[in-house]
Amino acid sequence: MLKKIMISLLALVLIASGCARKNKETETNHLVRLFDSYDQKETSKGKFQFKADDQSVYIKRKGDYIATPFNNGYDVFANDEIAYYMDSELLMRYDFANGESTQMAVMPVSKDYQDMPDYFKISAAVEDMFYITRNSMSEFCYTTYSYNLLTGVTNEEFNGGILDVKDDYAIVNVGYATDVSATKHAIYQLSFSGAKHIKNLGKYCKGVEIVGEKIYFCSYKTRDSMSQCTLYRCSLEGKNKEKVATFKVKDPYGIVVAFDYTEDACTVMKNDQTYHYTYETASYEKVEE
Repeated sequence: MLKKIMISLLALVLIASGCARKNKETETNHLVRLFDSYDQKETSKGKFQFKADDQSVYIKRKGDYIATPFNNGYDVFANDEIAYYMDSELLMRYDFANGESTQMAVMPVSKDYQDMPDYFKISAAVEDMFYITRNSMSEFCYTTYSYNLLTGVTNEEFNGGILDVKDDYAIVNVGYATDVSATKHAIYQLSFSGAKHIKNLGKYCKGVEIVGEKIYFCSYKTRDSMSQCTLYRCSLEGKNKEKVATFKVKDPYGIVVAFDYTEDACTVMKNDQTYHYTYETASYEKVEE
């Protein structure tokens, strides 16, 4: 009899703790980007409306639109009541109802931060875990941290910056590229327990994007020689890699890169000229500027 009572009490404790976690998560669950892109200008969350211009994002409660603390909606993660955003190295929480901002965490900064400040952004949200990327222009590197909203713990996850995320698979720029160089890229899987390295895409890559369930990327032979590249695509896990096309320019010091991919075509820039390229026919169409 005593054993049955103890089992029943244990079950009640587990249920209560589960409910407590559920209630605590209610505030932070279902966090998504406030805007779907940097170009988006209007959206709504619950009973609140938002609009944006080149300077700020504005919120409408009952009367007129009022400026929020964030200057774009894409790097902001929100639900129907609150939003999280970065203010330099500070992770902030913004309450839609009263317009108050609360500091949640301070991210680690570079040693030369005072002379050349780092740039931070929230790159992904998985359950109650944020992944925050630091761009250190003084150290020429990216670093990605995780921040647990339930425990308040910050951890360094990996060297590299998150470029894009789909179904918790992240494309990571491991190197630090210029506009005329290619770097190592990798696939990581993000979860509430941390990030896991899945596979390297290539040592010298550029023009890396997720389209649907595929990753598209240009691969080069060296870091600084960008006169020829091969376009590949693979699954989000890095499997079933296939060659799509090869692009090149005659000038050995020239630059060729592809971007804006679809399942059937992409944009190719050869030096200063832009083309629309169709995979099936391997044909170029000049884009008039």
